[in-house]
Amino acid sequence: MLTQAQQIIQIIVDRSNTVKECLTFGRGSNQRESGP
Repeated sequence: MLTQAQQIIQIIVDRSNTVKECLTFGRGSNQRESGP
């Protein structure tokens, strides 16, 4: 079981990764095949 702090950290990491992917796709550089 993850502690509450670890869960919060994981959520922040997931959100930051999502933002990076959105910025990457927004710039038109589709390096990854996955993603809308």
